[in-house]
Amino acid sequence: MAFEQHLRQIQTQKLILSPEMRLYLRLLELPLLEMKTALEQALEENPTLEEDKNTAEEEPREAEETAEAPDRESSELEFKEKFDDLERLDDTFKESFYENENLDAAGTDLSEAV
Repeated sequence: MAFEQHLRQIQTQKLILSPEMRLYLRLLELPLLEMKTALEQALEENPTLEEDKNTAEEEPREAEETAEAPDRESSELEFKEKFDDLERLDDTFKESFYENENLDAAGTDLSEAV
């Protein structure tokens, strides 16, 4: 009587869509007019949903561009300052890392252990 052992490994991949994801995909497939109608119908049927009035109203693009010009310069300056700060932090980390590369997590010097 001979006994044999076999080991078998199987890998499968499945895509399972939740009902919420199916709804999002269905809405994305709709043309704009039908999507608007479907959203209005959902708002009427479900009392927990409400329309955000701030996003529905759009300002003219030209007014936004003129208002953004000074903000863009200040945001670029802020970005440069933050980038410089990150660069200094990176340099400090590298210095600290190379100073302590022979230390383990407890702070013991590994070069002496060898």
